[in-house]
Amino acid sequence: MLHMERRRYDEAERLFSTAAAIAATLGADQLHLRSRALLSECARRRGDLDASEEINRWLARFCSERGLL
Repeated sequence: MLHMERRRYDEAERLFSTAAAIAATLGADQLHLRSRALLSECARRRGDLDASEEINRWLARFCSERGLL
């Protein structure tokens, strides 16, 4: 999150993507959700609202499918 706060969005995105992939592999749903939510926030701060919205829609589907909503 420090990279995102310092506006180093490429590095933040790389780390959040890696964390999401590891979490998905391990079946750690909460960490996967958090990593994806941070990716969405990173995209929003970068000004890529379409990417942020796409990630948020994915998050909603993921939660719905797993009964987390």
